Amino acid sequence: MIIGRYAALITAGGRLSPELAAVCGTTVKALVPLGDSRFIDRVVFALRDSGAVSAIAIVGPVSELQAAGIAADVWADEKMTGPENIQQGIVALREAGYLIGEERLLLCATDAIFLGAGTVIDLLAVAQTQPEADIVFPIVRREVYEQQFPGSPNVYAPLADGAFTGSSVQVVRPSAIERCLPYIEKAFAARKSQWEMAKLLGWNFTWRFITRTLTVDAAVAKVSAVTGLNCHAPIFPSARIAADVDTLADYEYAMKLTRDS
Repeated sequence: MIIGRYAALITAGGRLSPELAAVCGTTVKALVPLGDSRFIDRVVFALRDSGAVSAIAIVGPVSELQAAGIAADVWADEKMTGPENIQQGIVALREAGYLIGEERLLLCATDAIFLGAGTVIDLLAVAQTQPEADIVFPIVRREVYEQQFPGSPNVYAPLADGAFTGSSVQVVRPSAIERCLPYIEKAFAARKSQWEMAKLLGWNFTWRFITRTLTVDAAVAKVSAVTGLNCHAPIFPSARIAADVDTLADYEYAMKLTRDS
């Protein structure tokens, strides 16, 4: 049972690569068609259908999204980076009165295309068992993901206790994100470079990752220590929480799965 309702923030500022945009007919990731809907429609529906969401804020190219008929309770214009967009959405939710104190919110990527209301409810139930956590970031085992999405081109992080993929939806405490925004900006900028990540997290951490001696618990402890946040990374049973679209292969797989379902 979910106690209370959560504000949700959908980050919809992502743009497609030229290759993917040519196939999808749009440069805005949120508006990519999939079956009889679009990426963001699916996320909004899952959140609304869960019955656990008090308001939905969308941050992105507002005029373009509104012109496409997307509906939200709160809007925020996009900024230059992903972390800035999160901050924009938090500010907009506070100004609209949907965030008042230290309550947490749902942070959703616009391409969480197979999310589903049940998965939202399950995540919030897990979060309620960790009331002190500043961020609840579910991870999914490779074997679980591949069982639920066979043949998927998804990629995984190899750790000592298995290979994992990260969630497209998290539960976060806004004030914690605000406190750590400078660090989050650096991590966002460094996310595709082992050298830059090593400078942030230390060479010992990076070496353990490269040699696959890094455990989930050690990774969570390191991020918590560096950021000062109370981080929780539950191993989640539903791969729906991690399914997203980053490449043409991802999109072609999602299209096939949608056609076959």
